Amino acid sequence: MVHRHDAWFGMTIPQKGTAIPRLGSIRTFVGWMGGLMILLATPPGWGHDASVIPVGHITAMQGRIMVVHSGETQPLRANIPDEVVPHDVIHSAAKARSKILFEDDTLLTIGENSMVEIEEHTYDSSVDTRSVALTLKKGKVRALVGRIFGGKGSKFIVRTPTAFAASQGTYFVVWTDGVMSGVANIGTTGQVFFTSGGRTVTLNPQHFSVAVDHVAPAAPGLLVWAPADVSQAVASTEFKEAFVAESAKDVLRNFDQRRESSIPVQRIVPATIFQRRLIR
Repeated sequence: MVHRHDAWFGMTIPQKGTAIPRLGSIRTFVGWMGGLMILLATPPGWGHDASVIPVGHITAMQGRIMVVHSGETQPLRANIPDEVVPHDVIHSAAKARSKILFEDDTLLTIGENSMVEIEEHTYDSSVDTRSVALTLKKGKVRALVGRIFGGKGSKFIVRTPTAFAASQGTYFVVWTDGVMSGVANIGTTGQVFFTSGGRTVTLNPQHFSVAVDHVAPAAPGLLVWAPADVSQAVASTEFKEAFVAESAKDVLRNFDQRRESSIPVQRIVPATIFQRRLIR
């Protein structure tokens, strides 16, 4: 019997006119084809460990947004409504922006040319606790922290290479170039605590401050009188779209319903480790 070796599938396929292959070979071929169909149907951006509980979803984006999952080196192209999990690192390209809605209803906007790591995110509504730590490696982020949690250990922190900002409930922007960091409280209520060089300043609504590495923050100033670079940093995190009035769970439920109604069943099968390697 004449055979031809097909390197793509790694198996030998008989040529036309030869005897019918053994049943085992047919099963092998069908198994490979089934895996290939799942692979091709799996949405981009999937692939984090299924045992890790998601802490939020990407709800809006423009331009190129990439995500690197913990323990992996290859970035994946993000899509709406991809899940995010602890230790994900989100990259935004030039002229790109994205929004992440966390399960505690915090809304994070990532500006262009930015890199953000979800260092920690724990949320337990039963004991009124939320503990969030984000690391802004470069670029700009805007955080709408709309609710104050009274549970022990509750916090919301954005770290930069040279400083950090902490708030329990307000609307603020953080930016850094790796040497200088800045924070602006753009909300109407609440305070932001900005620490650098071992010193902390309190930013009331519509105030900002900046600090270079190892130096205490500058005295807070009014945003209305802010220099051009501060105003540009704040403006660059604006992402004009319809305001999300629903809770995080309602938004995610709507995403799931739309996805189930528009995607073939095989698209919702998570990729195996082998398949994720092929995707890259």
